[in-house]
Amino acid sequence: MADSNINYIPLDSKKPSNLWLLTSVLSLITLGVGCFLVGAYPLTPYFGKAMVSCGFFLLAFIMTIYFWILKSKQLGRCATFSDTTIFKNSRLAPGILSSVLVGICNNFGNLTLFLGYSDDTSNKGVISIMIVGSAIISAIVVYFMYDEKLGLMQIGGMGICTFGLLIIAYASGVSGSLGGFIYGFISLLFFAIRNVAIRSCEKGGIDVETSIVINLYFEAIGGFLTTLVVSGFMDVFNNMRTWYYSFIGGIFMAFGVLFVTHAVMFGKVGPAIIIANTLGVLQMALDYIFFAIEPELIKVIGSIVCLLGVGILLMGPQAKSKNN
Repeated sequence: MADSNINYIPLDSKKPSNLWLLTSVLSLITLGVGCFLVGAYPLTPYFGKAMVSCGFFLLAFIMTIYFWILKSKQLGRCATFSDTTIFKNSRLAPGILSSVLVGICNNFGNLTLFLGYSDDTSNKGVISIMIVGSAIISAIVVYFMYDEKLGLMQIGGMGICTFGLLIIAYASGVSGSLGGFIYGFISLLFFAIRNVAIRSCEKGGIDVETSIVINLYFEAIGGFLTTLVVSGFMDVFNNMRTWYYSFIGGIFMAFGVLFVTHAVMFGKVGPAIIIANTLGVLQMALDYIFFAIEPELIKVIGSIVCLLGVGILLMGPQAKSKNN
């Protein structure tokens, strides 16, 4: 983990960097592939979530070993827990708690997303695109909490995204697939809380490596506990032939969380999350290519409206502190 002697620099004083844009796009790709693999095969949502959590736990464990090796080389001896940022700097407690909240919200956001897939199997990509709305809520909350400006183009783009979500909601009600929309909206709310918590990690001074590892572990633990409480792992042996698709999908999704955490901590909440959450487009393309699944036309239109809002949002100047 990072050394506690590092002088953490407030976000507004950092030099501009476009690395967050790259990690947002990488998040889009890895999350899109991961969600496709999870939704492609007939697992129950809870067992699928447990397998995804295994993927999160594996990546968290690998990253723990990697950072331990780096720390040991830096110290010239075997690093212990007492050498970590968490142990040596009690001022990071708010950032640590925010990282835990990120993991918990990731767990329940993913679970409700998978429940939506199960309820409306022909519109999985559309349900994923709905999560783009979490950026609207996040950007508004961050505006009041951390004084980040919202330009006219960004406000207009968010409004168009909202209109696209309303189209999808109307289509879901008419077609009788309102359950998928409701699960998608609940997932949207969990991810909105997660996005704000990620920014709180950065404001709390915790380094991105420590934050990501805590996030991944608590997502995994939350997934195991949720599955145990709700289903008791009773359907495990009925799904032995396809469990590994969800497991591999979980690894992809864990990398997606890694990338999106970096993007939000070092970029701007609204644009970074909206780019990452257009993963539904990739998911719909993969569903069509491999399984010839065609989503309902009006929901596709709603998705296109959402993406149009994304384009308009990204055309505007990036958010800056109101104090600048």
